[in-house]
Amino acid sequence: MKSYLDQWLHDVVGRQPAPMNATGVVEGIRDKPLGPRSDYARIIGDYEPASEFEAHCTAANRPELEADKYLDGAVLGLLDVLLTAEADPLRNVRLTIIEAETHPIHSSQMAFRWAGRDAAAKLLEAIKPKPRNTLPPTPNSPPSAPRG
Repeated sequence: MKSYLDQWLHDVVGRQPAPMNATGVVEGIRDKPLGPRSDYARIIGDYEPASEFEAHCTAANRPELEADKYLDGAVLGLLDVLLTAEADPLRNVRLTIIEAETHPIHSSQMAFRWAGRDAAAKLLEAIKPKPRNTLPPTPNSPPSAPRG
């Protein structure tokens, strides 16, 4: 039988990483009601180009994040999205988690994984090339005819 997991791993790891030249700040949030309880996690991180993927944490509550494995969840969530990005994986990025918010009851490792995914999706959106409008709008152009 064919090993699909090995094939997937080869396809993902073998692809060239997408170039990353931007820096900025990104926020990831998971705040979702799940019946009688909810999932809650929030991270804020700086991102910048790097030669390979790096993740650091300078948040004041880092010991709590590491003890509860919330930091692992956030980083894995980032990787979930960055390594399976649209055309090419984004591996050459350094992310520093500068702030993380937890809830004593509603936070979990999975909530932080979802927050990491949200942050990665916002990072990809922030660095996506913006289309350039080569023709400026003319002030006296007639209105478009309704389509129908």
